[in-house]
Amino acid sequence: MLVFVKCSVAGDITSVKDTSQNGQPSNAGYTLVASQTNGVFNEYLYAATLIAAAGAGANTVTVALSTTGLSVTVLIYEATQSFIDSFASAAPNTVSPSVTLTTQAVNTLIVAGAFGNSASTPTAGTGFASQQAGNVAAVDSYILEDHTVSANGAQTVAATTVGAAAA
Repeated sequence: MLVFVKCSVAGDITSVKDTSQNGQPSNAGYTLVASQTNGVFNEYLYAATLIAAAGAGANTVTVALSTTGLSVTVLIYEATQSFIDSFASAAPNTVSPSVTLTTQAVNTLIVAGAFGNSASTPTAGTGFASQQAGNVAAVDSYILEDHTVSANGAQTVAATTVGAAAA
């Protein structure tokens, strides 16, 4: 399971846990895989492996924050694959973030998340399917997209009209 979290730079994430006891050891939480800041907000990617089975709506993810009053957006991606092949981060403050990711395995599921401050709803990059995309209060844009590639090697991951993104 992947959890993408965006919060204002006034605070930080202290833990990510869920009610299905995912994470090692015994719901110790999710592992921080990547983080980035653009000076306005921080973006984090957390991952958990050995995902426990749960019925629809039966697993609640909790993101604990270091302080109150933060603006927070959380995107959750659940998949049957439970390992991370590789990861990359795009440059912050990019209107349409793009990055080259080098996959190690064939038939790899690529999942990308981006947050921004555009008034537009972002669109998925070429070959990617948008799983969640939107805009909150015309200032908080976000997208979660995925794509399965059949060959390993360099893959381009992108999104458009995100705004000043930390992807």
